[in-house]
Amino acid sequence: MSYEQRFELTTRSLLQHIKKIITDNYNGYFDMWLDCESDLQQIYTYEFKEHFGDLITKEISSLLFFAGDNLVFAIKTYVKVNENHSLSDILDYVENFTNIQLENFDNWCDELYNSMYVDEEKEYPMIECHNYSFCNTKDKDFLIEQYGGTCDNCWKYFGHINNINENKECNICNEAKNIIKLQCNHEMCYDCWKKIADDHHNVPTKCPFCRKQIGAWKIPE
Repeated sequence: MSYEQRFELTTRSLLQHIKKIITDNYNGYFDMWLDCESDLQQIYTYEFKEHFGDLITKEISSLLFFAGDNLVFAIKTYVKVNENHSLSDILDYVENFTNIQLENFDNWCDELYNSMYVDEEKEYPMIECHNYSFCNTKDKDFLIEQYGGTCDNCWKYFGHINNINENKECNICNEAKNIIKLQCNHEMCYDCWKKIADDHHNVPTKCPFCRKQIGAWKIPE
């Protein structure tokens, strides 16, 4: 797997796990640092080691820890300055901050980039998400395969849904619409499922009938 592939997988997984750590520890006031500050400091090192393995040297590990520490400092500062923040506000801020950090990754981790063969001219095939009829998403083949045949958004929010090609009454809105089936085999129309997923912004979505978690935060093994 090339540097570009590993880096893209790492950055997507990294942001998901950062958001999960914050969401799991958020209590409305964000007085949670004794519980999760260490996790956020270590998250960059953990995610890069997951995908780059022994290519992450001690020097790079130190830089990654420094990036995590900067993230903690940035969140603390944001919360202090913005007293009326919400969880959604924090997560949006974190996403922007993390993306800026990662845009500069090559500047402070040249050693990692230079240690791998990089085919800058290679173009990866674009393939459809399993849920393409709903999400209209195509992505690089290795990313779709990594997420079990779905795009990362579907894997996180929707899971592996199936269109049963039958218009019948939805069990939620009671309207005759195109029906889908979740992994747990419960059925509803796609519009209702999308609304449920949207209402679970940045947290794992659950089936409204059996409460089984649909989708995932972590890339499947």
